[in-house]
Amino acid sequence: MDNKLLDYTREYIEKIKLSEDYIEYKNQAALIKNFPDLMERINAYRDESFMIQRQYEGEQLYDKMEEFNEKNEKLLEDPHVYDFLHAEAGFCRLMQDINMHILEGLEFE
Repeated sequence: MDNKLLDYTREYIEKIKLSEDYIEYKNQAALIKNFPDLMERINAYRDESFMIQRQYEGEQLYDKMEEFNEKNEKLLEDPHVYDFLHAEAGFCRLMQDINMHILEGLEFE
């Protein structure tokens, strides 16, 4: 990789680390690590959610996700879990937006 481009990439990473979304995600991740059993449940929740979203489409996906959310209602009511997942989703949206802008700017199809 071009050294100058690598330097720009490092600068870019540092800018992302200063974003509110990243800072909130890191803060929530640090907090949730104080509850290893809760983190284990969150990981299981994320794994199952991912599998459902990959296996189903349309109305069936909607029904499965509704069942899944009902089953996990108690977990999601925990403020530590809610805050962590909310912060994680915010940071993921930021990264998706950034990547879309890069791809559009490069006219990558």
